[in-house]
Amino acid sequence: MTTRSTGRSDSRELSLRALAGGDLDAVCAVDLFNEGVDVPAIDRVIMLRPTESSVLFLQQLGRGLRASPATKVFLERVRTLLSLGGRRDAVRPFLESDEKATLPEGCTVELELEAKQLLARLYKSGGADEVERAYRELRDAQEARPTAGQLQRAGYLPGILRERYGSWFEFVGSEGDLDESERSALAAAQMLLREVETTEMTRSFKMVTLEAPLEADALFTGLPLRELALGAHAILRRSPEFFTDIAEAERRESITAADERRWLTYWRKNPIDSWTTGKAGRRVWFQLDGSASHSRHHSTPTFMRR
Repeated sequence: MTTRSTGRSDSRELSLRALAGGDLDAVCAVDLFNEGVDVPAIDRVIMLRPTESSVLFLQQLGRGLRASPATKVFLERVRTLLSLGGRRDAVRPFLESDEKATLPEGCTVELELEAKQLLARLYKSGGADEVERAYRELRDAQEARPTAGQLQRAGYLPGILRERYGSWFEFVGSEGDLDESERSALAAAQMLLREVETTEMTRSFKMVTLEAPLEADALFTGLPLRELALGAHAILRRSPEFFTDIAEAERRESITAADERRWLTYWRKNPIDSWTTGKAGRRVWFQLDGSASHSRHHSTPTFMRR
């Protein structure tokens, strides 16, 4: 690890630029960077000398908690830790209320009140301009376009871009980050993708129902309902977080021949009916034809209209 200590302000500026550029791995400082300095490239702050001043603590900690995708990875770590209790949405209620984290026996999460409030503010950061900036910075840093999930877990709200662009992929397209085949797919399925982004969900089932035919390479050929339901169960089984979405009475590690009818009825009642039954002002994208789900607009069985 490279360190540098100096009392001259010009040398401090050079050190900070070298740190941001990757020429320095670390900078040791004593009461120099309490306020008025932003170093977004910092990904870790180590407090070697405790302080009893909460104001001073937050000032020093704040050097490494500026709104940069590279430094907001700590929110992803908090989310991952809290999800051990079985909830994917545990970060917001934990930070914004007095709700205690539900974790396995022997595990605890303790945060000072001031730090918790700071994290809550950072979690809610960003209007449309801020989300766009974060997207571009993260794209440049990792040399690949970020996903909406990456930004969401970093504390930004990609959904706020819908008012400006219509959908996430329309924004990505405006950034020039779609290849030719992706642009063609967006042009053909623009309204469906908007529906996928905004459809009401309290559990993962709707998206898992779309994932099953994609994994079976049956998006255009159609997928028999039995195969769709069993494929959905396999997807849920791979993810402990998703698996807990299943009602306890229907939750089975594997589906036997005796269980198939019950599971098919359960799966058809919830996500299948949701996708095939229209609500006021909502378009119906799927329908069932015998044992296969398919598009309303093609003569051959298919699951999704593109």
